[in-house]
Amino acid sequence: VFGEENFVANVVWQKKYGPANDAKHFSETHEYVVAYAKHKESWRPKLVARDDQQLKAFKNPDNDSRGAWRASDLSARTYSASTDYPITGPTGE
Repeated sequence: VFGEENFVANVVWQKKYGPANDAKHFSETHEYVVAYAKHKESWRPKLVARDDQQLKAFKNPDNDSRGAWRASDLSARTYSASTDYPITGPTGE
């Protein structure tokens, strides 16, 4: 619809910070923002202002030209063997 050439990014946004026990199948803790731009080369994001406390959470250890960032763990906080399921790959293994 928007054209592959206009694709900017697929952003993962964490909408819940705690476990969600109300899910029927999988806990939906993230949303996805798919960004497209009419003029991709000249498009620049409009950043949300951050206060000093918020700025302290972001660093730029690799000198990324896009600025400060932070990594986060998207895995579950706890492990439960009851949520292990066998997976059969395409080769049958």
